[in-house]
Order: sequence, then C-alpha cells, then structure tokens
Amino acid sequence: MDYTLLKNGKIVHPDCVFNGDILLNNSRIVTTGENISPPDPETRVIDVGGTWLLPGLIHFKTPLFKIEGSGPSSGIYQALSHGSTFLMDKIKIPKLEDYKTILEDAGKYCQPIICDFSLHLDAQSCSKMKRDDLAYCFIHKGISSFSMQWKHVHKLLAGDFDSLLQFMAKHQLLLIFCTKAIKESSLVGNQTFFSAYLIKLREAVRHISMTGCPLLITGVSSMDEVRTIRTIGGGQTYIAVNLCNTELDVPSPVSPELITEYGRLMNNIILDPPALKTPTDRQNYIENNISYSFLHELTDDILVDETYMVNLCNMYATLPAKLLGIYPQKGALIAGADADIIVWSPSNGQDVARHGENISILKADIKYLVVSGRLIEGSEHIKPNSLNGRYIFRDPVIDQPYKDSILLP
Repeated sequence: MDYTLLKNGKIVHPDCVFNGDILLNNSRIVTTGENISPPDPETRVIDVGGTWLLPGLIHFKTPLFKIEGSGPSSGIYQALSHGSTFLMDKIKIPKLEDYKTILEDAGKYCQPIICDFSLHLDAQSCSKMKRDDLAYCFIHKGISSFSMQWKHVHKLLAGDFDSLLQFMAKHQLLLIFCTKAIKESSLVGNQTFFSAYLIKLREAVRHISMTGCPLLITGVSSMDEVRTIRTIGGGQTYIAVNLCNTELDVPSPVSPELITEYGRLMNNIILDPPALKTPTDRQNYIENNISYSFLHELTDDILVDETYMVNLCNMYATLPAKLLGIYPQKGALIAGADADIIVWSPSNGQDVARHGENISILKADIKYLVVSGRLIEGSEHIKPNSLNGRYIFRDPVIDQPYKDSILLP
C-alpha cells in the first residue's frame, strides 16, 4: 500500500485546530489524529515541523483551456502556485444542437492538468436551451452551476433568463453572478456611479432570489455591497468577497480583519486569487518563489488565532466545496476526503528568494502541496506522466451549507 504520513502539523478541521498527523493512502485521507504510527515499513514519513496543514484552495474561475500553439494555459499554474487543488472554468455553448460534443471536447482539453477539475455553464449561451438538454448537463455530466457576467444584468431584469432561473431553482443549481467588471471601471470611486450600481445590484439580487435559485455573487469588494446583498438576499444567497486586491478604489472596502466577524454563519466565501490566461509562461512555470500566496495576504499583520484559521479555511475551501457540489470529497481535511493539502508556513516578514534565483511552482510561503495524495515541492517540475487530474461529477446544491444569515452593521 502507498502510504504517506504527515507528522507534527497544525491541522485545521472545519470546527477546530489541533496538533497532530495526517495519514494518506494513495489519493485519500485515511485518518487524522495525534501520534499516528506508520501502517507499514514502506510508509513515507514527512515531519512538517509545526507548519499549518490546510485544505486545498477551491479555485472556481481558472482559465483551463489551451491557447492554440502554446500548450496548457499558464492560469493553471498560477492557481496551483497559490495552493489550488481543484479548478473550474466556464464553458460556452455557441451551438445549442452540438452541446454534447462541446462538453465532451471541453473535458478532453482540460484533461492534461495535475489537479481535479470541473466546469460551469455560461448562462447567456445556455439561456435558450431546452429543459431536457439542461437536465442532461447535470444528470450525465454533473455540471451543477451556471456563470453570468454583470454585463447581462439588463437582460436578467428584463426576464430573458427567467426560464433558466426557474429550472435552476427547481433542481437547486447554483448561479454564479460576477460583478468584477464594475470594480474594474475607472468610475468605481465615484459615489454617484457606485450608488447607481448598488441600486441595480439590489434589483438583480431580488429578481434572482424570488425564483429560489441558489446565488453566489462574486467580486464583492465593498461593505456597501455586502449590506445591499444581505438586505435583499435570503439564506440561499452567498457572497465571494475580494480580500486579496487592496488597490481597488471602492467605498468601505472589505478587509481581511473581518474574517473573524464573518464566521461560519455569514454565507461568505473568499474570492479565489486571479489566474490570468497568458501565452508567455516560461514553459508553464512562473517564478513564484519571489512572492507570497493569497494566504499570506489574508494573514499578514493580523492576529491569527485558531478561530481565524478555521473561518479562513471554511471560507476558501469548505463552503465553496459545499456550494459547488463536491463536499466532502473536497474542501476539508477529514477521513475519506481527497488528499488535497496545503502545507503552509507563515512568512513572519522574512525575505523571499531573489528574482531569477530559480523557478518555483509554489509561492514562497507554501512548503508543500498535496494534490490527490501526490506531494509537490516548489522546485519540482511537473512531467506529463503526473498530469492525471480527473473530471469531477458534481451534485446540485440540495442542502444549504449554512442557513442562517447575519446582517453586518
């Protein structure tokens, strides 16, 4: 049996933190606990020396598809560098009659990557699909989420998506509504502009919520947005807050200090760090050892205690896994789950490696990354025989992960 034993780590469970070990067998977690003994003489034992053992990042907007003539998108490796162990991309259906072929081809294009993956459907291109065809997508392909851009908000309010929303509500399929475009506008700092956006956002949330469709709003960067959404949205409305980009010129920006306030009942998740699709990727590797991961950005200059770390992991891994229909296979360090683990060591202000020193697949503060049981070190080169990521069939959002909702003051 192929066992790996990670010893002496700070293990973050969905409810607590404790010092102990994690035993892995092939791609799964066998057990967690204190003073676990190697099950056989061939067990690989790694002393992680008091580092944090965290669930892998659920990256739900990675550009997976290849750029013609350049190999896999470097966005995959950018996501991996931050500790991503599950990746997702959006697929458009330009020709409705060919949707089965399009989905099959998308799976093949995504296959040569190291992480497990799945797909969202583009709401705009699927809005005219027949209900039987929509049903095929999640019954036979396990695609249980749709993605919609802010630019389609007027069509949404005009009722163009009502048939799709009703279908999604009936089967509890998740709508991911991206507001990123507004925050990228040069006018975002203008109070009149932002107030008009909040009015439109309130109308959109009310329209979607009335159908009973589970809703995740991404790119939320301002407490004004949070309050607007919480005022209108119910227990099935979730927010992906942007805590990694502190340069946005928005009123009342959301800050990492609020993670403890959010807690587990806030229906909030953390927006995954950007993973841009670029053709210039130095043979698919990036000099990551010169910079820190998203974890550093969310813990730097903050008093980090066990409650903070539990809430942090729930917001970037556990709750996203539940919303996307992959929990408990993904999203938590529990027995039976996939062995997707970030071995993380806070920087404490230490200098990172100098530019050009080497090429690392992991950020400076991630010591190891375990992807489906395979241990990756920063200096490791990903070879073709290690590109064994699997397409994951997902379940609809049947049970609400956290039904309570607290309105921030």
